[in-house]
Amino acid sequence: PISDRCDYDVYCQSGRTQINTDVQGDISLSRYLDAVNATDDGSGNAVCASGTAGCVPIDIWGEGDISAEGADYVRANLNSKGEYNQNIFGATLSGDTQGLVELPGGPIGWALGGEYREESFDFRPDDNLGTGNLLGFNVAPPLAGGFDVYDVYGEVYIPILADVPGAELLALEAAIRVSDYSTVGTTETYKIGGEYSPIEGLRFRGLYNTAVRAPNVAELFASGNGFPGASDPCSASQDPFDNTAGVGPDFGDISALCAATGVTSVGTYEQRNTQIESLIGGNPDLDAEEAETFTVGFVYEPYFVDGLTVTLDYYNIEIEEFITTLAGGTQGILNQCYDPSANPTADPNTIFCQAVNRQGSGEPLVLAGLANAGSLETAGFDVQADYSFEVDAIPGTLGIRYAANFLEKYDFFAFEGADVNDCKGRFGTFCDDPIADYKHNVTFLWSNGAFSTQLRWERIGEVEDDNNGSAGASSALITSIDAFDYFNLAGTWDVNDNLRITAGIDNLLDEEPPILGDNQEQANTFPATYDPFGRAGYISAKIRF
Repeated sequence: PISDRCDYDVYCQSGRTQINTDVQGDISLSRYLDAVNATDDGSGNAVCASGTAGCVPIDIWGEGDISAEGADYVRANLNSKGEYNQNIFGATLSGDTQGLVELPGGPIGWALGGEYREESFDFRPDDNLGTGNLLGFNVAPPLAGGFDVYDVYGEVYIPILADVPGAELLALEAAIRVSDYSTVGTTETYKIGGEYSPIEGLRFRGLYNTAVRAPNVAELFASGNGFPGASDPCSASQDPFDNTAGVGPDFGDISALCAATGVTSVGTYEQRNTQIESLIGGNPDLDAEEAETFTVGFVYEPYFVDGLTVTLDYYNIEIEEFITTLAGGTQGILNQCYDPSANPTADPNTIFCQAVNRQGSGEPLVLAGLANAGSLETAGFDVQADYSFEVDAIPGTLGIRYAANFLEKYDFFAFEGADVNDCKGRFGTFCDDPIADYKHNVTFLWSNGAFSTQLRWERIGEVEDDNNGSAGASSALITSIDAFDYFNLAGTWDVNDNLRITAGIDNLLDEEPPILGDNQEQANTFPATYDPFGRAGYISAKIRF
């Protein structure tokens, strides 16, 4: 400490994470196309038409028809290496005003600080992955980039009243931070809030906060392709001459615009499948997202129930300059190009139509890059209850923790002036990963000395497809996903002051993910939301020095 009323803290941190990925048993796209293009050598033997040295033809039309030699020929492995580096240097100065300025609630607390942070990422794929020469993976080109940021900040805590009738505590807090990013420039954020405790065990709190999120390395510099589910309005099944086929929205006669954007055979061209290849890349000119958040709630610890704490918070968040793909994604780009209400003059030179590049067959390749184009509004309630207790018949301490989110709204706007995409309780074309309107984690805990264990019950509420009954919807689509429950078991043993051993089983009941078919996100499901691996066990040791 500098004095009895002032402390300082200087710190530095350096971290490196390296990831090496090896996958075996995928299929080489180039060799597969070579092997299936077979012909007769004139003696009744199948040979590769290309005459490529070592090529082995394969028959894909029956189970077991591919020879071992043919399988070896098309089999491909992949490898990628990634390295993430972060360095942080900072210093803080904190204290209070005791002896100088004191309020009825006590002295004013304050803190000042500065920080420097640099981050970099380097991704190195092998040729198969980097060029997209695999049937099981999208192309993932090399990626390298980074940024640094300088921060300065100040905070103050003002205890207005304390330990008086009607006010166990009344206090205000405020903070400001200025950041200078090498990528997006200077940003400023601040917060102001307060708390009030009228009686012991009950505390109300509220906070207004502005925030920014600078784009990460991948959003700035990555490039690659994807195959999101989408429907091409120019496809014959969509009837581009009239759009009255009952499959999608009625765009009317868009045949001339389809032809102007590269469909050479309007009326006969048919979209090959329910996924459309899209180039999804980073944008080094991205700016920071800007948010305003408001939260209000209370904490209650009733004196008559020992060990019980209940919290309830309402939140409302609005994000501008939201980083998203143009028009919210591939389907949004297609709709904004061909929908007469969005493109009333049928201009093929709009930013959306220019993002649709047609191949010779008419199949679109959509440029769905990132931009600060969207906005997001969300609100809801966070609830948590913790109860710890002891039972004479069971040694140690038992506990139950309930944490849940009740979503009130999740409104996404793909670009300024766009119609709202109501994503509460939905998933799919516009909303992407499922956004359940109810989720919870219920944890059952037990601890006794050096031993502790917990069973966690995670529930993800039911969601519905956001594209059901609109463009591209078909009877093959999964239109809803039932609620999912996962149970995870873990235990810990503190062997001594220096060694901790942890073991557990995730997805204890081996719950399988929903299989979506046509409206898939990845691997026919949403792996970021639902566990695609099934039951998995683990054990780890942590050594302290």
